[in-house]
Amino acid sequence: MTTQILVRGLRREDAAKAATLHRQVLHMEFVTRYGLRFLRVYYRAWQASPGAIALAAVDEDDELVGVLLGATDPSGHVRAMLRRHGAGLGVSLAAYALVHPRLARDLLATRATRYVRGIWRAMTVHVRRGSTTD
Repeated sequence: MTTQILVRGLRREDAAKAATLHRQVLHMEFVTRYGLRFLRVYYRAWQASPGAIALAAVDEDDELVGVLLGATDPSGHVRAMLRRHGAGLGVSLAAYALVHPRLARDLLATRATRYVRGIWRAMTVHVRRGSTTD
């Protein structure tokens, strides 16, 4: 007997199951290391981003069995994630890192410069777009 899989848009209520599934299947991945709370916020951010696609694969009982994330507008997606979910992602990441010093060191060594540069770039683009040259 084969199970039929349906693909639909990822819903906000799918975030917890998507995070758990992500951790089970991709436990070695960087974002997985920062806990389920971070992953839930991460999935909600993708789901809400106008420059992204967030799809859910579900079985006949509407049980989530897979997720596909992709950016249709990568720079717009990153800006939207930072603007709408940056604080939540940052707080989740920082809280988990504080309790896990080894991961905090790894975060600082591998991502701090890139993240600060990206945040700075997003902030300066926002300021430049908001100013007028009349």
